[in-house]
Amino acid sequence: MATTGDIADDPVAEFAAPDVVAARRSGVSRWWRLAALVILAGFAVLAIDRLRERPAAVAPAARAEDPRDYAAALAAADAAVALGNKRTARAPQGWANHDMLARALLRRARLTGSFDDLARADAAATRGLAAAPQQARPALTAAIVAMAAQRLAAVEPLLQRHDAAAAPKTAADRAEAAALRGGLALYSGQYDAAAAGYTRAATLAPGGVLARQAALARGRGDLAAADAALRRALMAAAPGRQDRALLLLQRGGVALAAGRWDAAAALFAEAEGIFPGWWLVAAHRAQMLALRGDLEGANRAYRAIIGRTAQADPVVMDALAALCFERGDLPDGQVWAAQAAAVWERRLLQLPEASQAGAAAHALAAGDPARALDLARRNLAARPTGEAQLLLATVQLANGDAAAAVASVEALTAGGWRTATQYVVLADALALLDRGAESEAARQAALAINPKALDVTPSLLWFGAD
Repeated sequence: MATTGDIADDPVAEFAAPDVVAARRSGVSRWWRLAALVILAGFAVLAIDRLRERPAAVAPAARAEDPRDYAAALAAADAAVALGNKRTARAPQGWANHDMLARALLRRARLTGSFDDLARADAAATRGLAAAPQQARPALTAAIVAMAAQRLAAVEPLLQRHDAAAAPKTAADRAEAAALRGGLALYSGQYDAAAAGYTRAATLAPGGVLARQAALARGRGDLAAADAALRRALMAAAPGRQDRALLLLQRGGVALAAGRWDAAAALFAEAEGIFPGWWLVAAHRAQMLALRGDLEGANRAYRAIIGRTAQADPVVMDALAALCFERGDLPDGQVWAAQAAAVWERRLLQLPEASQAGAAAHALAAGDPARALDLARRNLAARPTGEAQLLLATVQLANGDAAAAVASVEALTAGGWRTATQYVVLADALALLDRGAESEAARQAALAINPKALDVTPSLLWFGAD
């Protein structure tokens, strides 16, 4: 079995091959849709699942200093990281300095999507934990960072250390611990337990876990409940501009999952107005241009994002590569696909658990389904949530094992996960098994959730949809 750092010798050799281009446009090969969707999983760890570090209200003073745009937020984040580095260099024995640095790095990672910062945050939290006396409380920071890095096995022991610490715990601390345990249940496929954990957190910090509750509701197929939770979160007094923009992106994602493209585009535009300059918002808006047929406009938008971002996210590069192939620009598409592959390889070495889903999706889109299958299996073993199980079903289908794909989707559905994508995958797998009536029923189930589930060009859909 290949190691997590291995990739194909030529990761783009088949990306633009004519048979692959033709296949991705066929009904049976709609696994391209999920290849586009799940590649976001690496960043979603930072963005969607971690709307805030804690589900506590933000103090009025903090709101007064709320950066007005991405550039101001990045400058503030850089200053916080620089201060943390200065303090840890001056007093490396002080656990609180490492704790401060870990949180500053995690906040910047949420903004930029940098896995370098996430890895540094993990290292800083580990140093702080080692330097702290048992009765101190840096274990909560370490648990938050471990969850962001998807090192799930480390989270519960850290929470137990936090629980046992003698230091007083605020309601926000207790709420975050409950929310983290809810997240552990979610990533284990225990959705009722996840809901219970989020409910416990909400009793301690009302409104603080609405974004996480919305994500769970969306995965279980209740798009109305997901949107309602996000609306309530937006009405709260606490969210800063970045958090409000992220909530709007999530609402737009729910709208996309329901096939309401105009509503999604409007929400993405509103996010840009609230927090201008954020590359993640710009990527969602570029995607809407592509979905509406403005491929040249989307091409310019994606290139602009990459041009102004110090460390371009591989999702954006993969989206641009796919767009190039759709426009017939195969050489340029290969260049961007190769650049994305290099970033995914580096991320697999840095934080394998947080990178396997995105790397698997890249391999799938790059025409290497065997590599994708290896990564998808590892991803499911590390975090057996609905998205991971659906990714595995998709790559099983791409590898020609339709029966295994059907079994995976049926197990996913039995567990309570319900998205249009899983029914599209199921329909394609059943069609390959000559189970036409069942395939049609699955298609109708997909359309009942998302009337556009079978209409969109899969290679153009990379951000926020289901």
